[in-house]
Amino acid sequence: MSNLVVTEAWTESKQDLVLKRIIDIMLSGLALVILSPLLLVTAAAIKLDSSGPVIFRQRRRGFNGREFAIYKFRTMTVLEDGPNVRQAQRHDERVTWLGRLLRSSSIDELPQLINVLTGEMCLVGPRPKRRLPRRRILQSNRELCVPASRQAGHHGVGAGQQIPWADC
Repeated sequence: MSNLVVTEAWTESKQDLVLKRIIDIMLSGLALVILSPLLLVTAAAIKLDSSGPVIFRQRRRGFNGREFAIYKFRTMTVLEDGPNVRQAQRHDERVTWLGRLLRSSSIDELPQLINVLTGEMCLVGPRPKRRLPRRRILQSNRELCVPASRQAGHHGVGAGQQIPWADC
């Protein structure tokens, strides 16, 4: 006897999507109002701590691969966004002392409430993927793209990691 349970795929109705959007707008708007003193103090502290903009913008891919700029408080001395971004490591010298505090408390993520308010993100859902560099490869007379993070190592093995260039 099998323990396999087969169910129908769950899909959101138009009403569910509208309700979810209304909740996103109400909760993110309320959170921005309530947290505005913390946001202002954080912005002032970042400006006093190091030179550069207070808000860091990074291109991400959201629902259906749509590209948008995600907002975060700047926690590093550099503003990397593009094909050659070096991810922060533990004890990374590029992270400011204030940035370490903001990251450990997740305060650096609060500006993403603006992304939720504008409809680019939702309060509940998967984290938008960082735009990864891609390269073209020719396989069986078809052009494919391979995200750079999957070009090496065991995760890159298999045709499932490659998708038609037009869909990238």
